[in-house]
Amino acid sequence: MKTLLTILATIASLSVYTLVGVHAKCGACPSSLSNNAVLSTQCTKKGITKCLYEDGESTLYCYFNKKGALQKNSNKACPKNGGTANNCNPCGS
Repeated sequence: MKTLLTILATIASLSVYTLVGVHAKCGACPSSLSNNAVLSTQCTKKGITKCLYEDGESTLYCYFNKKGALQKNSNKACPKNGGTANNCNPCGS
């Protein structure tokens, strides 16, 4: 009987967890930058989203944390806030 109650409690807690809609948040990359650079790739690793932009002549990088705030080593053309997303594409190793 204890085993049955344990199983039911586990199922109930997992159902609540799913209903709440727990998703991993990550920084979101704007689709383009003010200097006409267009988003080429976006991926997230260790909570930092890396955005790669190309404008034909150069490659620009923007880095955003889980809250969408711009991080160090980003290009000066990057916005201070990129927003957030729920679907995070993991970076390769």
